[in-house]
Amino acid sequence: MATAIAQLVYLAFIPSHATAQTVYTCAALLCVFVNLCGKRLLLSRTLKNFKLVSNADAKQSCFVMDERTADKIAPEQIGNPIVCGQKSVINLQNYVHNSMCEDPSDTVSRVLSPIALAVIAIAGIIAWVSTSNMTFVFQTIAAFGAVVVPVATLIATNLPLSTLCRSLREKGALVSGYNSVKEFANVNSAVIEDEDLFPQGSIDLVSVKALGTKQLDEVLMLTAAVAISAKGAFADVFDRMIEGRRESLPCVYALSCCDGMGIEGEVEGHKVKFGNRKFMMNEHSVNLPDEEFDNKMSRAGNFPYYIAVDGELCALCLMRHNNIVDTDNLNYIRRMTKAGVDIYVSTCDPYITPELISELFSVPQKKVYILNNAQRQAYELASRPSENGESLIAHNNSAAAFSCILAGVKRVKTRIIYGVLLQILLT
Repeated sequence: MATAIAQLVYLAFIPSHATAQTVYTCAALLCVFVNLCGKRLLLSRTLKNFKLVSNADAKQSCFVMDERTADKIAPEQIGNPIVCGQKSVINLQNYVHNSMCEDPSDTVSRVLSPIALAVIAIAGIIAWVSTSNMTFVFQTIAAFGAVVVPVATLIATNLPLSTLCRSLREKGALVSGYNSVKEFANVNSAVIEDEDLFPQGSIDLVSVKALGTKQLDEVLMLTAAVAISAKGAFADVFDRMIEGRRESLPCVYALSCCDGMGIEGEVEGHKVKFGNRKFMMNEHSVNLPDEEFDNKMSRAGNFPYYIAVDGELCALCLMRHNNIVDTDNLNYIRRMTKAGVDIYVSTCDPYITPELISELFSVPQKKVYILNNAQRQAYELASRPSENGESLIAHNNSAAAFSCILAGVKRVKTRIIYGVLLQILLT
């Protein structure tokens, strides 16, 4: 723009030379307009995303785990595992900084601007040496000033980001800026809670059968306390059973999860165990139905959960996964795995397996892993809820949004690189 103004000022003092000159002011104004469009995209994205940042509701702030934690959680990954997790927060910090951070357009401008100035200066010197005509010199520097600067790099960076953010806002999610893309584009593993994959209402209680001498109502109340304390997908079944009156439940102590079997804890002096047949085999085989019963129930789509209290097998609950696959979850989780992200599921449910998730969500079984007890504890430590969290990427508690973000940042990074590279090649 400066070179075009210099030419225009020069011709204003010598108007007789203007008729034979090409004036580059319009080209320079077009460059400024394109630059302003890029800045408008940046500001518009920042303002519209702020709706999620400014509300006082709990949100999920996503983060990349440190190398030590990642090695514990995803040892199956070849090379360095880059694991993305999420934690519940109220406030998202550093939003303006992350939204206005340096991006490839800034990097390219910082490198190319001195080069462009040098090229313009050299062109002006050559024009003066060859012609000694100041009119031609000003025309030359204006022409080079309009051509050698990659003016659309700001659009090349912000247009893909703005497009992604527009689709994410519909799902209650945000990517704040290029820092987010740089941080999360190389993620190859993501941890998802089972209750995100199987939201409320996903699992139905088909039937309950008493197997021991204890009162069934008391047994179910003790089991509800343990199941709800353990959280997870099956907790919603017991929450509905007690009609959401969690305050009436007794306290649970020594809660633990046994890999692939179930959960146990102490409630009001009683030791309660809730899980599959394998969990009950060693200590509670009395009254335990034969293995064919379990196989028959599984073939019918029902999962048998056994309850034992103080060493006595007390009840059998049959549960069914009913209409559990949300269309958004299905589409975006599949898209995330196709983008190269493996799924690590945190669950205490013995029936949530890689086979089940592969079947329900149409993803390759080799892309799904279930966290064991040690891995789950490492993740819980890293993802403890806090009041404040980073604003790089965040969402309103949606597995679909989480998956869409991770797939989106990978796609956007590629588009930004190609866009900026094309701008450089065209200058």
